[in-house]
Amino acid sequence: MNILYMMRYWPVYGGGETITVTLANEFIRRGYKVFASYLYYKTINPMPYQLNESIGTIEISSYDVNDSISLKLYHDFLKEHNIDLIINQWGDTSFARKAIGNLPVKLIRCWHQEVIPKFDDRHSKIKNFFNDHIHPIYAWREKRNYLRMHKEEINISDEYIFLANSFLNDFKHLSHNYKVHKLGAISNPLTYTDFFDMANYEKKEKMVLFVGRMLEHHKRMSYMLKIWKEICVDSEFSDWKLVMVGDGPDFSKTKEMAQKMGLTNIVMNGKFENPRPYYNKASVFLMTSASEGFGMTLLESQQYACVPMAMDTYGSLHEIIKDGYNGLIIKDNDFEAYVNQLKELMRNKKWRRSLAGNGLESSREFSLPKIADKWEELFRSLVK
Repeated sequence: MNILYMMRYWPVYGGGETITVTLANEFIRRGYKVFASYLYYKTINPMPYQLNESIGTIEISSYDVNDSISLKLYHDFLKEHNIDLIINQWGDTSFARKAIGNLPVKLIRCWHQEVIPKFDDRHSKIKNFFNDHIHPIYAWREKRNYLRMHKEEINISDEYIFLANSFLNDFKHLSHNYKVHKLGAISNPLTYTDFFDMANYEKKEKMVLFVGRMLEHHKRMSYMLKIWKEICVDSEFSDWKLVMVGDGPDFSKTKEMAQKMGLTNIVMNGKFENPRPYYNKASVFLMTSASEGFGMTLLESQQYACVPMAMDTYGSLHEIIKDGYNGLIIKDNDFEAYVNQLKELMRNKKWRRSLAGNGLESSREFSLPKIADKWEELFRSLVK
């Protein structure tokens, strides 16, 4: 079977590219031929993960359904390489459908966010006015537009895959069970194949970790700094440190904010690095995001016995963290509760170790072989 992934960036950019390359490598190992189309080539040296050299690629100038040159190029590529399946990770589904034409190619559309992505206002000065007067109207319009978009893409897709069962159920509810025979949910797999050995847990450091792209309106690093400030002023935790790994548009602003707040015991690494060594060392992982598609960093922290804490801002969070069992979920914007729970986690090693062990075991459900098996089951149902 021959598979073509439809991408925006290739092969390195963000979580979507990491997941796609991970799955592509696994499918090649299982005997599939895998290809990728992309708009922009991006990478770093050294690459943060392995990329199988047999993955065939094609660069496309646009996924515009009115771009006749790109459409013909795409159609010819599908025909030349006998593509059986297109998996649209990021692209115009209408473009893919039109490029397929009369070819026997099945089209899978993946939706990597909540059904109705949250709107996050960046302008704090008008935030109260926005929330009181504009947001309800905007939210209603966004809901209507996104539901229309989902339905249009479902109509021209052979299968429509959500990232989590909670998102699938949300759509069924909002759409009154629109074409449920075309709908499914498959989670992202872990990209690392090894799991932490709890025999080495005593080597864990008094480190609190953040891993992610520095984008304030999404990750809300300012929330994290506000929480850490309360830790800094408590001498009981003077031997703990916060390590923030990741780059992004708001890295400099976040670093400047930390300096102005006079925060201590904080390390900000702006480089895009393989976070695995940090997960191995860290004891606690923090997330304060306004929303996430799935939150792979939570799974990765569990995989390495690093206890995750997250604000309750998106549905699929509960498919990763069972509050009080393998991590902690804090009500959104409840800074006092977040600080108190973090302090208790930092001081109570026995509790921390228990949560870490449970998280390690629950993360195995998202191993690459198990998730790849679900994709294979879908492939076989579409391509007879």
